[in-house]
Amino acid sequence: MIATALKGKTRWILLGLLVVLGVYLLFFTPVRTYIDQRGQMQAAQNRYEALSSTNGELRQRAEYLQTDAAIRQRARDYELVAPGQQAYAVMPPQAPPAPAAVPKRSDGLWDKINFLN
Repeated sequence: MIATALKGKTRWILLGLLVVLGVYLLFFTPVRTYIDQRGQMQAAQNRYEALSSTNGELRQRAEYLQTDAAIRQRARDYELVAPGQQAYAVMPPQAPPAPAAVPKRSDGLWDKINFLN
């Protein structure tokens, strides 16, 4: 009889564990997956907004670079001239020539000659 009672308790404990495991698998796992996917979706949405903003800025820049004013400015940056125009370059002033070095008088030989006097 005791053996039958233990078998019955063991059976209920195993059944309870299976129910808890089933609830965990059916409820907690999908909820955790849902929360993870929400976080991933928010990160993807933030990245999409940042890329859309950058794309808009680049589109405006590309449109500006197609204008005549932008083309002229870029040509000036590269020092180009339009057909029929002449290019002039302003050269920096040249430094004045260095004065000629005055040779130093060597007194060594002269002092030897004067020493004899």
